Amino acid sequence: MPGSNTAVEDGLLKNVYEDRIAEGVLNKFPLKDAFKVKDSPWNGGRGLEWSAHVERNNSVMATGEDTAFAIADHQKYATGFITQRKIMARWRTSDEQLKDTQSREGAYRSSRTENMERLIDDISYREEFYLGTDGRGIFALLSGDPGTDADEVELDAPGSITGANFGNRFIKKGMFVAAINPGTGAIRAGIATVSSVNEDGTGFTPTAAIDTAWADNDYVVQAASSTVTDAADTAYERAPWGLTALFDDGTYRENYYGIMRDTYPVYKSYVSASTGALSFDLMQRVADIVDQKLGGMISDIWCHHSIRRVYLALTEGDKRYADQASRRNPDGGSDAFKQGSVTMGGVDVKALRTAPLAMMFLVDRSGCECVRYTSDKGSWVTGTAGEILRLDGTGATGRHAWEAWYVKRYNLFVRNPGKAARLDGLTGQTLTIQRGE
Repeated sequence: MPGSNTAVEDGLLKNVYEDRIAEGVLNKFPLKDAFKVKDSPWNGGRGLEWSAHVERNNSVMATGEDTAFAIADHQKYATGFITQRKIMARWRTSDEQLKDTQSREGAYRSSRTENMERLIDDISYREEFYLGTDGRGIFALLSGDPGTDADEVELDAPGSITGANFGNRFIKKGMFVAAINPGTGAIRAGIATVSSVNEDGTGFTPTAAIDTAWADNDYVVQAASSTVTDAADTAYERAPWGLTALFDDGTYRENYYGIMRDTYPVYKSYVSASTGALSFDLMQRVADIVDQKLGGMISDIWCHHSIRRVYLALTEGDKRYADQASRRNPDGGSDAFKQGSVTMGGVDVKALRTAPLAMMFLVDRSGCECVRYTSDKGSWVTGTAGEILRLDGTGATGRHAWEAWYVKRYNLFVRNPGKAARLDGLTGQTLTIQRGE
């Protein structure tokens, strides 16, 4: 006899949908949370001039009865100039999409709500990259001669930080990227569209062969579109300053907001180049140097997870199981296993996903005085009537579609970078290539 089953009577069955949208991207921004700053308003004008006391009166000397003493001197000051950096993003939608997602019956969530709320998270995600680098907006350096390879563009030095591993760390599928000549700051011919990024971290595959003008060690930066021909329409030298510019000795930023670090070394952070192996003695030595230079007292230590594991390995020989319970059930880990704090001299060693690789920052947070000068904390750009959504185009280019633009404008400043230190070129770590979206 003919029977019934789900295949035969499939027309009776309905699709049942889970009443949620699963989150498949990272929305935690640990570096931004760790680098807490004091917000200060921006009062317009061409920029903010700041003044610094940089040298003492050097006439002080021991002298004898009726003998000469040093000629008169004075306190020395220098002035610098802080400017703003701008970040923008936008969203576009058709009128039909906007209207057809308004009801709960028609869509999981309103397209307008979904896109406009998440766009703000997207900006925070990109700010994590900016905060870990030097403000030049460099994703990586080109490795080899990419103009001869139509299949893959090889990269190294992610964030312009020396190192062969994970060159595509900050590259995303769908981006437009440009190559900047490091000698001149000029854009090379041709824009690449990223088709995919390699899972091994070595590079990306473009949608079409890139221009043969691209050369080894060119800066890879984001471009506004596939038709860009001017460096001004890329992110090059447009990003807010981050850790490697603020806590630096001139390696990345010799000109510190108008003050030359070689002229006034007080604005140099102590930097150990090509450091090599991490050790307790090295970290103590750095803390001593910061104290001797400007009386700094280390309160925060920041590094990538791979460097934290090197630090944890240093502590292995000091583990003790003092009581019966711990001997019966020894724990081979630490609070770091649950991403909690581990300490060096009572100072938290924080592992930060977007921290530069092979680096460690040791910072006196209160002594450094970290400031964010802000002219726009983040807002939707409105039209003359105050509307956020505006029609896309006019006349022959007009479309029945809408766009919304979001903007942030600020820059970061550290009053006393000499109260911080940076260890470059640390070795001994095992880096696992793991992309986070």
